[in-house]
Amino acid sequence: MARPQGVGKPEQPGRPEDPGRSERARQRRSEVGKRKMLRRGAQIARREGVDFTLVEDDFTIPEVCPILNIELNVRARMRDDDYPIFLRTDINLPYEAGNIQVVSFKAWAEARG
Repeated sequence: MARPQGVGKPEQPGRPEDPGRSERARQRRSEVGKRKMLRRGAQIARREGVDFTLVEDDFTIPEVCPILNIELNVRARMRDDDYPIFLRTDINLPYEAGNIQVVSFKAWAEARG
């Protein structure tokens, strides 16, 4: 049966609107994104033969890439331009706190040459 024109959607039964829900969802995505980055960073470090000592508390994922000013997306696939990835500031040092910056994959690829 078609709804009469001008009549909105009927109220959906379910949980009441929770204003903190979106904040918790954003925080959860960030935590999942950090774990994903740590796994991928460790894989890259092993392939390069470099030590990897980072833990979740050593870094934050910014909203925007500090180099290219594009929004980072923790749900992006590897090799997407907006995928967040570690960039070592000093290539001679291992992946450790103080020697990494979280940037977009596109910025990382450009920095590597």
